[in-house]
Amino acid sequence: MTTATELEQAFRARGVTRGGALYLSAAEAMAMVDAARSASVRVLGIDGFRIGPNTTQPLMEHSCDLSDETRAKNPWQAAIEFISRQPADLSFEVILE
Repeated sequence: MTTATELEQAFRARGVTRGGALYLSAAEAMAMVDAARSASVRVLGIDGFRIGPNTTQPLMEHSCDLSDETRAKNPWQAAIEFISRQPADLSFEVILE
C-alpha cells in the first residue's frame, strides 16, 4: 500500500521544495492527484502559491479545502477540476491524508 509520504517522495524531484513543503506545477500536481487516486490516498486540499527566486507567496484565493463531506465522495476529481481552473503561473501544494 502506497502512503502519502511515499507519494510525496516520488514527486519530490518534479517540483520545488522549500521549508519541507513540495510545490508542483499544475500538470505535476494533477499527476500527483492521479497517483493518489490509484493508491486510494485521499486528497484533503490544494494550496496555490506564487514561487519566486527568493519568495514563496501563499494565495488563499487559489486554495481549496477538500476535507468536507460535500467533496468527500470524489476528492481526486474535485482536486483536478480545481487545479485546471487556476492561473497557469501558479504552483501547488497537494495535501494528502
